[in-house]
Amino acid sequence: MNKFPDAFIKSIENNLKEEAISFFESQENTSPVSLRLHPIKHQLGLFNEEEKIPWCNQGKYLRERPNFSHDPFFHAGLYYVQEAGSMLLEPLLTSILEKKRNLRVLDLCAAP
Repeated sequence: MNKFPDAFIKSIENNLKEEAISFFESQENTSPVSLRLHPIKHQLGLFNEEEKIPWCNQGKYLRERPNFSHDPFFHAGLYYVQEAGSMLLEPLLTSILEKKRNLRVLDLCAAP
């Protein structure tokens, strides 16, 4: 297990209680690699064999992390590396927009 500061371990144990063990075990696992295909540019059939992210039409989980910096499709904008959890915004906003109009939305999570 990664060695965390004692104060951090105690805080996690106090806050997560019985889930603290699962939290620390999860730190030993490699995070899945996911990406979002560009909705217009991905017509080449890239990543068709990869597992689809259920809540995002263009989202895919990859079996392994490729070297994105050497991939011309990445540089051409055919896909973006994005965590699957970040893709939850799409169904959330779709649900809200179906029910309500004239919203003002400020995206504070956008990359510069």
